Amino acid sequence: MTNPTVSVLMPAYNAETYIEEAIRSVLNQGFESVEVIVLDDASEDQTYHVASMIEDDRVVVHENEENQGIARSRNRLIEFASGEYVAWLDSDDRMIDGRLERQVDFLEDNEAYGAIGGDLRLIDRDGERIGRRTYPSTDGGIRRVILRYNPFAQPAMMIRRQILINLDAFHEDMDIGEDYDLMLRVAKEHKVANADELLTEYRVFDEQTTTANMKRTIQNTIQIQRRAIKQYGYE
Repeated sequence: MTNPTVSVLMPAYNAETYIEEAIRSVLNQGFESVEVIVLDDASEDQTYHVASMIEDDRVVVHENEENQGIARSRNRLIEFASGEYVAWLDSDDRMIDGRLERQVDFLEDNEAYGAIGGDLRLIDRDGERIGRRTYPSTDGGIRRVILRYNPFAQPAMMIRRQILINLDAFHEDMDIGEDYDLMLRVAKEHKVANADELLTEYRVFDEQTTTANMKRTIQNTIQIQRRAIKQYGYE
């Protein structure tokens, strides 16, 4: 597609079970000026094949020859993008109807804002609703908590692509918390917001909450917060 308004970027790894559902949740938005760019990070299953079988010229599928990790894959996806806005969606999640239009309208009406996220509906492996995760919605509310925790849901974010380019996007020395680090840098230069409504269905797995993962997440979060104070100018 030539010059779409939105590039939906989808990193994928061993996602054969859910990736078609994720892609179709974008295509079924009713928002025509969109491209879906999938990057298979050297999966060991049929992720690339399943994504490539979707017959829609708005979908483009790439693959890494070797596993590159999430930060490098996200940066490569940004290089492929051509839309004015970049929207993220994980390969096992689903967009809720109206998300793209809602976020595009906000950014076009509010030039001072660099990014907008939204709330998550939590779903289980089978797609059944199990909860909701909410975030502060206003720029002021976000700034009051941004050094305590990440007040954004990466799978619900839309960001102006030029901002990602200007900031050199994701720091590739991180494999956890790279999204938090990026949004700290975005928020330092631009206003930010979250829509006070559900935008994305986020699939929750048992292995996401293991003790090992929690310890690494906490350690990385502390390092990112220290970097924000020492390097990004937060106080």
